[in-house]
Amino acid sequence: MAVTGINHINVRTSDIKSSAAFFEEVLGLEFRETPLPQGRTGCWLYDSNNNPIIHLRLKEADGEATGAPGSCGTRLCQQDNRGECA
Repeated sequence: MAVTGINHINVRTSDIKSSAAFFEEVLGLEFRETPLPQGRTGCWLYDSNNNPIIHLRLKEADGEATGAPGSCGTRLCQQDNRGECA
């Protein structure tokens, strides 16, 4: 089964503002305020087609990302029309 694309990536960072500025400048992505579940700190960066490309999450001093332990939500493939990872 061939991968047809990448849905988005999740990046844990200790400095969301600087990381967002980097991806805006280097990749031309657009930072947008996005509502996040309670207990999470982060943001999304979108491409020119309005697709969310990078999800930035705050990395705490202990190395954990904010939110539920072990949660990530990263999908490294494009879903097919059946909702399966293709």
